[in-house]
Amino acid sequence: MDADRNYQRRFFNTKILKFIVISILLFIVLFALATSAVYGAWLGLQSADLENETTAKTAEALYIAEQYSLAILDYEAGDYILAEQRLEYVLNEDPNYPSAIEKLTAVKQILYATATPTTPPPSPTPTSTPDLRPIYELYDQAEREFLLGDWDAVLTTITALRNLDLQYQVVKVDAMLYQALRHRGVDKIRNQSNLEGGIFDLALAEKFAPLDAEASNWRNLARLYMIGLGFWEVYPEQAVYYFQQVASASPYLLDSSGWTARERYRAVLTQYADQLMAAEEWCEAEEYYWLALSIRSEISIEERRSFVSIKCSPPTATPAPITETPTPTFTIVVDASPTATSTVGVVVTPTPTEVYLSPTPTSLPAETETAVPSATPLPSPTETPIEVPLPTDTPAPSETPLPTESSKTTPAVTPRS
Repeated sequence: MDADRNYQRRFFNTKILKFIVISILLFIVLFALATSAVYGAWLGLQSADLENETTAKTAEALYIAEQYSLAILDYEAGDYILAEQRLEYVLNEDPNYPSAIEKLTAVKQILYATATPTTPPPSPTPTSTPDLRPIYELYDQAEREFLLGDWDAVLTTITALRNLDLQYQVVKVDAMLYQALRHRGVDKIRNQSNLEGGIFDLALAEKFAPLDAEASNWRNLARLYMIGLGFWEVYPEQAVYYFQQVASASPYLLDSSGWTARERYRAVLTQYADQLMAAEEWCEAEEYYWLALSIRSEISIEERRSFVSIKCSPPTATPAPITETPTPTFTIVVDASPTATSTVGVVVTPTPTEVYLSPTPTSLPAETETAVPSATPLPSPTETPIEVPLPTDTPAPSETPLPTESSKTTPAVTPRS
């Protein structure tokens, strides 16, 4: 008895030990899987952040390079003031940009060398106290122009005022400068199709105070538009990304060429769809053609969309219909009439087998008639037809056997008695 108890105790302890070991192993495996999943998710987030940062840096570098190229074109065209502004922007964003300092120095030398000398004002008569009337007049003039919203005139007047006295009403003059630059920058972007000039004015205004939400929004839209132009006809998939944002926020935003953001977006959708069609990616090309057609319909785009739609979802062959030959059935028609004679016929029809009793005499076709013995009792006439299943084993009268289902020929016609 003691041996049995010891055996049972050892067996029970062994099972508990196995359960504990298995639980520990299962916990270790689950912990390892969870750790792997968390680490994989972390790596994915790091990779996505790195990719977004790389894309942003690439776009910024492309925009700076575009500004430098435009500055060179302005320099060659003789527009030295605009070239100077572009080069200052490039150096502000990237002080080590190659050749930017040299070009800016050359532009400044030309500006200073070709500046038209103005007639020097008459030398003021020395007095004991300075004459502040010109400063007062300029300040009053700037306030009037500010109330009228003539931002160009405000900036010109304040510039003249600062040339006379840098310290006069510093806070108020700086506030007018900020507002004039801010409003002029937004107006250039929104109404004058001068995206670059608007971005430049808003950058100057930001030197005095942070921009408000509306001005920041217009500057961001102008920047997205310019970045999209950097990918135009080269990387249409990137241009789609940028112009989609501009077209959704301000579809009728224009650049100096007169293209709206909506039309730019439609054009790059078509370019990208053509590229996908050339790569035989039919379904994706159809999606982008649909987006382009949703903006404005065009026959050529609709034809390409129909072509890729057929390639994406080719029609399937329709199977030929299967016809079945109906199996003939036999119908026994009993014609009952008040006279002493009646007719019984067998008619082959494709309808379900039924028996009809007619209260009026009817004549059957010649090929279906057969003689009936006079001694055979006939059923009494009824007013309505009765549907009776076709009998299978009903014996026929001994004088005249009825035809069976296997009979395929019609019995000969016998004259009525």
